[in-house]
Amino acid sequence: MGLGANGLQDEGFVIIGPALPSCPCLLTLDLAGNEIGEQGVVALAASLPSLRKLSHLNLSYSLLRPSGFAVLSEALLKCSQLIELDVSGCEMRGGEGFQQFALSLSSFKLLRCLAIGSNNLGDAGVITICRSLSRSSTLTSLSTPANNVGVKGAEDIAYSLSSCPQLHLLDLSHNRVGLEGCTAIADHLLSSSLSHLLLANNMLGKSGALPLFGSSSHRLGCLNLKGNMLGQEGVTSLASALIHCQQLTELNLSQNTINDEGARAIATAMTNCTALQLLDLTVNMIGMEGAKAMLSKIADCVSLSLIDLRLNYIGTVGTRRVR
Repeated sequence: MGLGANGLQDEGFVIIGPALPSCPCLLTLDLAGNEIGEQGVVALAASLPSLRKLSHLNLSYSLLRPSGFAVLSEALLKCSQLIELDVSGCEMRGGEGFQQFALSLSSFKLLRCLAIGSNNLGDAGVITICRSLSRSSTLTSLSTPANNVGVKGAEDIAYSLSSCPQLHLLDLSHNRVGLEGCTAIADHLLSSSLSHLLLANNMLGKSGALPLFGSSSHRLGCLNLKGNMLGQEGVTSLASALIHCQQLTELNLSQNTINDEGARAIATAMTNCTALQLLDLTVNMIGMEGAKAMLSKIADCVSLSLIDLRLNYIGTVGTRRVR
């Protein structure tokens, strides 16, 4: 049932809540982008235990706040079939309600995907949640972008989630994990089942991403390093380390001030990534010579289906020269 972005407030949830138990076979409930007030939370919490088959619940950007989570936490535990839960942008930070919700996560026996982004949780909040999830045998995806996660948070996240045997996707975009955070992720997670790592806009700089390219990175299938100020030096160093990424299928290096020299280094390196299918180099500083270097290696990249070079500096002359 999709009710997202309908401008629903307390009055609407007071009507909808009591009607939900008449749909005992409901699998998906999308309430994203509404404003669930105090009365609405109570009505929703009363109905959730009746939805025994509910597997997907989206409450993102519904302004639940800690008080709302205090009411909902116990009701959510009755949804024993819950597989996916999205509580992004719910202003859940702080308070007893957040603590109740975070601690309850250890009781979700089937939960696979959890999204908690844009809640400004900080290191302490994200650490609390990840420690609660640390013994999960089913978790496959954790999305925690824009939560003000720093080095300490990244280190604890990596350690806590290293005991989740099914984890394959971790989204830490729009945080500030730094070199030490990347090192912890490489040490604790890249040698396990993790295959998709999203670290866009983490201010990694020229050397921050290098720990990700050690011998344990061979399982990585998707890596997003968009907007990390890698620059020429960082990209050149990264390119020489790509030889370890034999299973890499998607690489995003957009918005990293990559110039022609950096593009040439990537062009040489990508021939070693035999599984690479998508390479995003948009919004960089690549000119005609860099584009020519990239295109000259396409024939050697048997799996490559897209190189995205939009919003660079190739120019009209350059496009004629690279044909």
